[in-house]
Amino acid sequence: MSIVLLSIKPKFAEEILSGNKRFELRAGSGIPSGARVILYVSSPVKAIIGEFTAGRVFTGSYEYVVKVVSG
Repeated sequence: MSIVLLSIKPKFAEEILSGNKRFELRAGSGIPSGARVILYVSSPVKAIIGEFTAGRVFTGSYEYVVKVVSG
């Protein structure tokens, strides 16, 4: 299993952990499906606040990913 450290702004981290944000768009993140993702929150918090298992990972242009996710 891969382990990835993901740095993210506090506002988005809270939304991910609460379940309100289900997707994160990243250019070239290289996070494989099923990876253990350690969530590091950037300034001003500067702390590891949680972890999750990466779900399905989509690779492609923004338009392609939106089309695939939207169904």
